[in-house]
Amino acid sequence: MAQQTLNIRDVVIPLEFEVRSGALSLGTASIEGLTLRDATGLAAAVVAGLTERVRQMTVKGMTANADDEYTHGQLAEGAQAYLAAALILNAPATAGGVMGAISGWPNEWHPDAFRPFDSDGGGRVADQLRCLDKAVAMILAERQRVVRDAQAEQALAAQERRDSGR
Repeated sequence: MAQQTLNIRDVVIPLEFEVRSGALSLGTASIEGLTLRDATGLAAAVVAGLTERVRQMTVKGMTANADDEYTHGQLAEGAQAYLAAALILNAPATAGGVMGAISGWPNEWHPDAFRPFDSDGGGRVADQLRCLDKAVAMILAERQRVVRDAQAEQALAAQERRDSGR
């Protein structure tokens, strides 16, 4: 089992993972049937998405409490906008250009916050990878928000059942 840490600002997250021929284990999750190349690539993608999510939380202040304010799919819309930008960066000749992707950006969010070209000058491929990392991070945030919302609904329903049983 290899150990890597995500260290972004003052947040350190230990990650234990094992990449071997045929499998990837990340914490308690294990994926079998992968080639060593696929397992290594998947581990790198997971770390990149988690790194971006931690950056969003620590640098941008997009914590669980902030994410919980977006109850109408805005996080998924933001992810969609970055996915569209990554698609366009993969095929620059696509009609509408990269700014056409901004149509998926949530209306509640400032347009200047959509920055598909912020890879520090790494070029088209670096921008495309950065967009994918941002999309993954937003998908993780939305998934976490949906789980918290479901848990709150379950807790409320359980409380209502207890209250009605009195």
